[in-house]
Amino acid sequence: MVTGKVDIRHLVPETLAKTASGVVNKPIEAGRAANIYFRRSVFAAEIVHRLHDEPTFGHVKFQKLFFLCEKQCGVDTGATYYRQAAGPHDNRALRSIDSQVEKQQWYAAQKVDERYRYVPLAKAGGHEIYFHRYFTDVEDEFTRLIEMFRKVNTEWCEIIATLYSAWEDLLGSGEQVTEDRIIEEVLHHWHSSKQRIEEDRWRRAISRMKAKGLVPRLTAAAEAEDLECLEADEYIDDEMPEEDEAEFAAEVTDADD
Repeated sequence: MVTGKVDIRHLVPETLAKTASGVVNKPIEAGRAANIYFRRSVFAAEIVHRLHDEPTFGHVKFQKLFFLCEKQCGVDTGATYYRQAAGPHDNRALRSIDSQVEKQQWYAAQKVDERYRYVPLAKAGGHEIYFHRYFTDVEDEFTRLIEMFRKVNTEWCEIIATLYSAWEDLLGSGEQVTEDRIIEEVLHHWHSSKQRIEEDRWRRAISRMKAKGLVPRLTAAAEAEDLECLEADEYIDDEMPEEDEAEFAAEVTDADD
């Protein structure tokens, strides 16, 4: 346990693992083709490049999308996430990313109208040649995630990232995972601020995550066992009410960091 967060990277098997979306995750190789920190900056720059003009996109939403894209695409970024009020967070990695993307003259995180946004610099878009070189194998899934969250507000990104992280931690601990157990972990073992969000909303978000294939990385055996537990949970529903579907998929708000 590290600062209230389980680091499960050492639990990933040496054999190939897969995500529920079907993306294959390769084990970390000793000799990486490019510096992991540069690759991380390229990965981050592509998120910023695609979303920086969106009114819902700011520093906090970027952090949550970076976490979700990294996990769902099975990309090694060298980040270690901790439980913070707004969800999983690695402050050291974020500072490094902001520094690197500005150093490369791609984007800069600047305070604009009382909130932090990413502003294009002289070489904005210059990262793309590297993104296609390093991440072509996961680009389809990456694009799917970006479009899924394009219009979603920051709080929804916080909800999904928090659930994803709590779910992943429970899997890493080896215990049986149910919807009730995920909710308990979020509301009572994360941060007191999570209790400001109604429990029913967390449950509907889990249902939507399942419907969208947005669940933590599992081995094939663990995936089958986990989904069986969740499908048996009385609260799981394949459909989300119309108002919540709209909120998840297309809510536009200026409330961001």
